[in-house]
Amino acid sequence: MIDSGFKASEGYRFCLATGWKAFKGDDAEYFLHKVDPFFGTRQARRLKPLALFRWSNNATKDLLAEYMMGLVGDWTLPTQIGRDYLKQVTAERREEKIDTTGRIHYFWKQVRRDNHLLDSELMILVAAVITKLITAKESSATVPRQKP
Repeated sequence: MIDSGFKASEGYRFCLATGWKAFKGDDAEYFLHKVDPFFGTRQARRLKPLALFRWSNNATKDLLAEYMMGLVGDWTLPTQIGRDYLKQVTAERREEKIDTTGRIHYFWKQVRRDNHLLDSELMILVAAVITKLITAKESSATVPRQKP
């Protein structure tokens, strides 16, 4: 899988050529399921559309946070992990906002520029849900561990 949020058209063509899957987190309420790998070019609309896996950013970040805090399942790190990984995977924090009617809304605020490895963790989590390695609704979900 590949994050198609950056240079999307190039990412879609890469997926078309290699068989990789295009993934994209989104805050939208409506989700497309197919994309043109050549949109914005002269080759647009000439080939079969490519599948695009889109998910709810906020809900997936909430689920990942539950794993990271040990509230559900098992989320582990390798013994040797770099500072860059830790900075990127914690580059966003959950905040609340009260609207004019007094309702509380939660959102994820980016607090550091680079969050690419957080996006990678989110894609892995979405892939685990899609393949039913875990279920997003079960509070006792566990990601199977591979033997070392």
